Amino acid sequence: AIRRALPPPSLQQRLLAMLQAIDERLEKAGVTYWVTGGTLLGAIRHGGFIPHDDDLDIELLE
Repeated sequence: AIRRALPPPSLQQRLLAMLQAIDERLEKAGVTYWVTGGTLLGAIRHGGFIPHDDDLDIELLE
């Protein structure tokens, strides 16, 4: 069986900081966005990131 290595906790902390910065900038610009894919699934199912997730998934129409 192939085991997927978990990303280091610091990576997910950096991703969260990036998402917060993106949120601040898009809110100031009046741009609506939403999380999708693994980011949305993690938020719903884990209350954060999926343990093996190593990226952010967002969408916007602008």
